[in-house]
Amino acid sequence: MINLNKGNTAEKIIVTLSENKTIANSGYRFVFTNTSTNKPVTVDFLVSDDISEFKDRTNQFIIDTSTVFADYQIGQYLYTVIEITSGVILEKGKMLLTDVIEETKGYSPETNYIGYGG
Repeated sequence: MINLNKGNTAEKIIVTLSENKTIANSGYRFVFTNTSTNKPVTVDFLVSDDISEFKDRTNQFIIDTSTVFADYQIGQYLYTVIEITSGVILEKGKMLLTDVIEETKGYSPETNYIGYGG
C-alpha cells in the first residue's frame, strides 16, 4: 500500500514496475481512483524520474501531493500503473491519502506541578 500525505511537495512513491516492463524507455502513467467518488487522478512519470538506486528491484518517484491532489479529498484510492507506450498494466494496488499531521511538542499551555516531598 502506498501512503501519501496531502499537502507535501515531495512525497515518495515506491513500487515494483521493472518485472512486468515490456519496453525499456517507456514512461509510467499512475492512475489513482478515489474509492468513494470514483474520481481519477492521473500522473505521468518519465523513466528518468525514477530515483531508485536499484531500478531492477524497486522504482521510486517523487510526487508533489500539494498540487496533484489539491482538489481531491483524503481517503482511500485504488491505483494502476500503466506503461505509457504499450498500455500494459505493470502494477495495481491501494493508496491512502491522509492530511499532513503537524507534530506537537509538549502541552499547550504548559502546566507546572508542585510536588510534596514529605
